[in-house]
Amino acid sequence: MATLNLHLRSQLALGNIPNGLRRRNLPTAQNMLTMRYDMALETEAQTYASMCPMNRSDVATRPASGENFASISSSTSPLDAAVRVYLT
Repeated sequence: MATLNLHLRSQLALGNIPNGLRRRNLPTAQNMLTMRYDMALETEAQTYASMCPMNRSDVATRPASGENFASISSSTSPLDAAVRVYLT
């Protein structure tokens, strides 16, 4: 998943991601911040996701981090497909 994320961020920075509302690409990034992978955050996110709450967590329980939430209808979808569904 990290590889897919890096690829998509790279494509976004280069201006290669289509703008769905207009028939042209989004602009290139002017100052895209570098991201680093956080294994502790991954563990925390997986622990929460494993409980399958189907809603966002309380902000007070994660004061230093944001949260993205999405669901797909099939548990057999590959991870890459799930990420692509979330991003579109």
